[in-house]
Amino acid sequence: MKEMLKRCYKKNSDVVFRKVASEYVLVPIKRKALDLQYIYTLNEAGQHSWELIDGKKNLKQIAVQLTEEFKVDFKSAVKDLVELIQGLEKSNLILPVRPNKSIKWTP
Repeated sequence: MKEMLKRCYKKNSDVVFRKVASEYVLVPIKRKALDLQYIYTLNEAGQHSWELIDGKKNLKQIAVQLTEEFKVDFKSAVKDLVELIQGLEKSNLILPVRPNKSIKWTP
């Protein structure tokens, strides 16, 4: 789990993020336009996590921000974040990036 928290991701540029009514959706734009099985919905925490994925912050940094934003404990934030990230990565909605070694981050 510690290694997973060191990972950084960026959004796949072939994915569009929109708020539709009260839901947040991710739509891969390289798929067939009417292929609804490839439209993904996010809850509020998932939407906030998506916005924090920037190719610079690692998962630990994102989890810390989620604990502050949603007033949850770190362990719960990590569990939910890792589950979301694994699904997004498996669906090719996010891509792993190598963190910039010259930037030091201290929690």
